[in-house]
Amino acid sequence: AVATVAAGGLATGVGAGTATITAAQDGISGTASLTVRALMSITISEAVDLAWGTTKQLVATGTYSDASTADVTELATWTTSDAAAISVSDSAGTKGLVTGISTAGATITATIGTISDSSAIGGCKIVINEFQVRGTTASDEFIELASNCTSEQSLVGLRIAYRSATNANPIDGADSSLVVTLAGTMAVGEHVFYVNSAVAGSYTGERGTFTNGMADAGGLGLRVGVSATVVDMVGWGGATNLFFETARVTAPNATQSAARTPNRADTDNNFADFALVTVKTPGAAN
Repeated sequence: AVATVAAGGLATGVGAGTATITAAQDGISGTASLTVRALMSITISEAVDLAWGTTKQLVATGTYSDASTADVTELATWTTSDAAAISVSDSAGTKGLVTGISTAGATITATIGTISDSSAIGGCKIVINEFQVRGTTASDEFIELASNCTSEQSLVGLRIAYRSATNANPIDGADSSLVVTLAGTMAVGEHVFYVNSAVAGSYTGERGTFTNGMADAGGLGLRVGVSATVVDMVGWGGATNLFFETARVTAPNATQSAARTPNRADTDNNFADFALVTVKTPGAAN
């Protein structure tokens, strides 16, 4: 009633309690006491929200009848209420790994037997918040990211790609020579920015650099790796490429940057969301 044991010594818990396990061979035997604890509850680690295109590892902690706890992430069966919004892995080795598929949220559930716990995860978005495509020299350029997320987000797996004005197929997986592969995390309210490598020393706090300048017309896409999934994009000037939302913003001149106004504004219309400003503020709210 407490445990069964196979010929090879593999014991399986059946019910809470203590049993004595005996191994015998040729008249010689040995015993050991085996205690089986009952799982009383499961608690999923908190995950306030998850940005589209990013991943996060959830952990399930089990509490047992003797008040002890253990990581039961790999023992649980994981499900999501909406796989088109937030997916969750139920494969061995990656159980509990959630991925943002859209900006919609979903409820993630971990179950062992008849015991389960659920966590509501909100969807959010990381956006291209401000950019400068030219200045007195091409090396004045920068690209800034921000999010409307209420928790820290991982940037791993995302990258920024630039497309020239006439590149008609920007989501084919073949990025241009201006590519920024993202890493690390973005804190709540943080503005992460990247600058042209030629003037990296002129800025303070940039997360990384890029080479090869951007022209007076073009587009930027924040995408998931080299897949066709584009999380956010903005086009400017007379570009005919597909990196834009609804209508392109006017190209900034030599003393301007294009900034979402108000900060992080996102109506999926570049012309409405961005304003040309004379004071560039990479790393700070617009």
